[in-house]
Amino acid sequence: MHTLDPELFQKLRPVLDILETGGIYLEIHNDMHRFAARLAGYGRHVYPGFRPAYEPDNPGTYGALFNHEDKLICCMAWRSFETEDLVHDIEQFLPFYCDHTTDDPTWHTELAGILALKGLIGYRGGLNSLQQGNRIAWFMTLIAMICLDHAGVDYQAGEARDDMLTSGRFRSMSGYSNANPLGSIFIKKHGHDEALNLVWSSADQVRKEIAGRLMILADCSPKNFKTAVAALKAL
Repeated sequence: MHTLDPELFQKLRPVLDILETGGIYLEIHNDMHRFAARLAGYGRHVYPGFRPAYEPDNPGTYGALFNHEDKLICCMAWRSFETEDLVHDIEQFLPFYCDHTTDDPTWHTELAGILALKGLIGYRGGLNSLQQGNRIAWFMTLIAMICLDHAGVDYQAGEARDDMLTSGRFRSMSGYSNANPLGSIFIKKHGHDEALNLVWSSADQVRKEIAGRLMILADCSPKNFKTAVAALKAL
């Protein structure tokens, strides 16, 4: 694992110990070219915001889970940045990620002037799970939450489609406490408008979510990946 921070490693240890009983290992790195290449190699979409070409000065960090055969199981990316108005920033970078040009109409969210989130933001995205049914995305988002909380962010945020909201996965899988509609934006690669939502949590909400998830892992008996997955499926 590419981290020189022993304090972060200790915070991640309860999660890593459970994963390792299932032969699953974590890689954390800031080589986003590697992140993009891994996903492309598996035929998966790379969230544009974490492609180095879009954010060369702040490409982010990725976490990836592998099995004992070094096959990718799940991954996610995140970055931190300071802002006075997250919603305004989203109005600037989301059209860019969707390949809009200066010839396209200016895009405004439905949250402009309504929701004010500022400070150090931890932005998450690019969650890909290549195995279904083992709740591995739950572990991956927990790892991302712990890493960003350790970095001292004031909020953790990301984008979610409407189906993530109606299914409840933005809470149960991604661990966000709040959701607000951003409105629809035309995604050129898809050829149609898509409704997106801003999902987010304050630092206090994140810490409460982390504590609850770690409690689930601590209560597993025996403490291994199999019993942890069974406990998650029972929730």
